[in-house]
Order: sequence, then structure tokens, then C-alpha cells
Amino acid sequence: MKRYVLFERGQGSKCWTIAFRETGVPGSFHRPELAAEFAEAVRARRAANGRPMEAFIATVELPK
Repeated sequence: MKRYVLFERGQGSKCWTIAFRETGVPGSFHRPELAAEFAEAVRARRAANGRPMEAFIATVELPK
């Protein structure tokens, strides 16, 4: 079973963190199109220092 985990960082930063949705749930999805939709929302935001955000979707294979 695959899961798609979304990571975010401010442009120019070296550290990635797991993106969280408004509900406080980590950005983990079972369909890649849902992850891509949330990634676009992350890229539309600004970091605390005003820089644009970057997003990365990691595909994780979970054990059955």
C-alpha cells in the first residue's frame, strides 16, 4: 500500500518538515492527486520570513 507524504520548506531553507493541514492532521494522502492539490496550496503560502514555500511529495511504501 502506498501513501503520499507532503513536505514543505521556505524557499532557500535546507530543512524539510511535514506539512500539516488546517485540522492539524499531517499531510499524508492515499491518492497522488490529493497530495498534488495540497502541494499547490502550500506553494501559495508564504513562510514566516515572507519567502515563498516549496513542497515535495514523497511516495512511501507501507507494509501490508
